[in-house]
Amino acid sequence: MNQDIRNQKRSKVSSATLLILAPILLAAGLFAQQMSLSSLRNIRILERLPLTPVEAAIPGPIRTSGKATPIERPGRVGTITARWTKTPSLWYRAVEEKETRDSDGNRSWVTVSDQTSFVKFDLKDGSETILVVPDNRIDSYIDRSWRQTKGKRRYTEYRIEPGDEIKVVGLVSQYQGTPAITFDSEGEYIPILSDGPISEVRSGEGLTASLLVSLSLLGISGSCVALMLLLRIQNVLAFVVVVGVVESGFLLAGSTMMLAADLKAAHRSVTSSVESATEIVKAGFDKIGVGWDGDWGDERAFSRA
Repeated sequence: MNQDIRNQKRSKVSSATLLILAPILLAAGLFAQQMSLSSLRNIRILERLPLTPVEAAIPGPIRTSGKATPIERPGRVGTITARWTKTPSLWYRAVEEKETRDSDGNRSWVTVSDQTSFVKFDLKDGSETILVVPDNRIDSYIDRSWRQTKGKRRYTEYRIEPGDEIKVVGLVSQYQGTPAITFDSEGEYIPILSDGPISEVRSGEGLTASLLVSLSLLGISGSCVALMLLLRIQNVLAFVVVVGVVESGFLLAGSTMMLAADLKAAHRSVTSSVESATEIVKAGFDKIGVGWDGDWGDERAFSRA
């Protein structure tokens, strides 16, 4: 049968189409695979960050929670007013959408504007407080606070208001001489502001990864089909073998790269935590006049402290 298929004439257009389609589908499949691995890596990053109370914050990535509180310091703006409702807020996102209808009369909404604004605020956890410096790089997972439709326009606000309980994933660093959670520096964390559990963020990333893996399999399989049609090979066993080998190879390569990146990230995270802890302990020793060279096995220094 394969010989009969090979002997059949095929138009140049069909051959050119298959020749173009094969690499396009392969590229799409590989892109989806890389995106799925990126989502899986985000899940691993969030899993590596334990929930840390504000009082235990040290320089480096942190996942913490607390009550959003306006800054009560001279010369600093405590709150801003939300765009549509004029509600005093610490962070808000205002979205304006326009109603459109297709030829079948189905309604959809097109975004006209999407504005985010914020001020610095304190995150209060019990008696401890730390400054939060928002940034446009933040992935926000804030529930809708308000929505109103006027004619063919729809207005929506997402807000963090004073007193709201929020979860934060960011980077503890010095900001103008004060310890703060910032989001503008690179690190092993995902900048997040959320008013729900971080586990919901992980679940969303997991769903995204699953969908992207499916798209990756579809794209790579489609590429194999196009290639086999181009070569006039129409055999189920050959198709299964080719797809299996190609899929396994790419998945193995991608998984190996993700594992290597994960190990390097874990090493950097541990090293950074040790360095930060060393600086904090050394500063404490200096205050009480005890010399310490950073050796954690120095029992003499610790006994004197």
